Amino acid sequence: MTCPVRIALVGCGSEKREVPSPARDLYTGPLFKGALREALALAGEERTAILSAEHGLVHLDEVLKPYDLHLASLPRAKREEWGRATAGALVERFGASTAEVHILAGAPYVEALRPHFPASWRVVVPMEGLTQGGRLSWLKRAREARTASAAAVIARADFVAPVSREWLAESRGRQLRYFLPDCDDRVDPDFDFATDTRSAKGAWETEQYAHQLYPSPNFDGLLVSRMEAESPRAKARRLAELGVHRYLRVPPAVPVLGDCGAFGYASEAAPPFSTEDMLAYYTQLGFDMGVSLDHIAAVAASDEDRRARYELTLQNASDFLRGHRAAGHAWQPWGAVQGWSPATYAEAARQVVAMGYHHIALGGLVMAPTEAVLAILQEVHQVVPASVGIHLFGLARAEAARAFVALGVRSVDSSSPLRRAWLHARENYITLDGDAYAAVRVPYANGRAAKSLAGETLAKAQRLEKSCLEGLAACERGPVPAGLLDALEEYEALTLPGRKSMRAENQRTLEAQPWRTCPCALCQRHGIQVLVFRGNDRNRRRGFHNVWAWYRLLGKALRREAAPVVALVGGSQLDLFNLGSVTRAPAYAATTGGVA
Repeated sequence: MTCPVRIALVGCGSEKREVPSPARDLYTGPLFKGALREALALAGEERTAILSAEHGLVHLDEVLKPYDLHLASLPRAKREEWGRATAGALVERFGASTAEVHILAGAPYVEALRPHFPASWRVVVPMEGLTQGGRLSWLKRAREARTASAAAVIARADFVAPVSREWLAESRGRQLRYFLPDCDDRVDPDFDFATDTRSAKGAWETEQYAHQLYPSPNFDGLLVSRMEAESPRAKARRLAELGVHRYLRVPPAVPVLGDCGAFGYASEAAPPFSTEDMLAYYTQLGFDMGVSLDHIAAVAASDEDRRARYELTLQNASDFLRGHRAAGHAWQPWGAVQGWSPATYAEAARQVVAMGYHHIALGGLVMAPTEAVLAILQEVHQVVPASVGIHLFGLARAEAARAFVALGVRSVDSSSPLRRAWLHARENYITLDGDAYAAVRVPYANGRAAKSLAGETLAKAQRLEKSCLEGLAACERGPVPAGLLDALEEYEALTLPGRKSMRAENQRTLEAQPWRTCPCALCQRHGIQVLVFRGNDRNRRRGFHNVWAWYRLLGKALRREAAPVVALVGGSQLDLFNLGSVTRAPAYAATTGGVA
């Protein structure tokens, strides 16, 4: 496996602004602008640079004064000196052992640079031999071809994922439905793992969601939090234009739940939205269910603030349901419930149900241990009729699935299975038997993890990077290659200094080869690449796999195909399959209910 660094170089131009300007703005001629546009499409911002006769290798945002110097006008010896210094600066900047350099400049620049590049670097001069007019025509054709190619990529990515009648029937029949929070988790469907290149610039138009990559969704619905949906502005505009289902590329049959995203403003004195605003938001974007405006009480700094947030959430729930009924909205209203102890959650739930809600949603519990959540649910269960559904925000815990169901919970949401793919220190890949493996870390030698590397150290890191990637690719064809674990350990020490060695975890993952036996669509298609910790397109695919596996583990737990237990206070155990016989809450002494 080879991973050459792609670099693009743009020749400067004679037409310039008359005032000091960033290099990308200093040169104003159509040839320079067209070449810069093509270079950025080829290599991106970080790997594009400008060739200046006066200044050598120039960063795009380096401020330059106007000057008047042409490389072709310099004596041969001066051009030779310029080429040696500029090529050296390029090698120092990128340090790549293998590189593909695209030079979008005239012949004097190419002739001066080419002899001084490392032998392992491949030089591409797409406009070689063309006149100035010919280069302008070439750039125009390249832009047109790129536009057509982008349109084809968008057509492949932007489609509504169908769902089958079988999935609908199974999803609607689940005792506990799982909602996956949307956090813009998408990947390039045509990412080239061999060369580490994307098929198009990362954007909503060109990337796919997990449910577009699997035969059927690995969830029962999606959750969109307004705090997440409001940023960036381009996302908010597209959501408003398309509606929430089309934006997420799911048909109307897939339920989409909306909430405010209270953790996003938990440190603020008051929510940034109003009840009237939330009613309009849910209606205009086409949500199926919407949760009333809440403010997390458990994280309040004082008893007074905690009580104020608690009362505000209750008042908002009352106003929300009244406004919903007055407007005759078709979507389903859910009442938010906050608290800081079993008693306060139960009292809030009682009041919200009395308002007339058929669904309530308990928030502020995402950091609470499972035993604390169970204590709260047992109190809430006493005051909430069986006809009222309970949703738990951020608490999709498979080991407690049957306990939740026994206590009236009908739906949960969590992004934890997805996020553990890159946030967990050593358990990044979930299997269908509930085991977990570490992903093998091979960060980019030119990436943020190794940003302090330079010169010979960087060159060494890049040689090791290449060796590690080639060794991992060989694992697809047979046993772990000799020396791979050593290379991984040495590369880790260079790029992730101070981190505890992952050698034992890497060995376990590579010897077990869990991707070989996984039937999920991504593991079947990409193999070991799903287990490589390296960049968005690998890491999020692993997260998608985790959601696939977790959704099935949740189903197993609900069908009693396993008998998980939860550790309670004092080290005792509670059999979750027999929770219905438990009449008293477990020990729960903290004044804040173990939530804050």
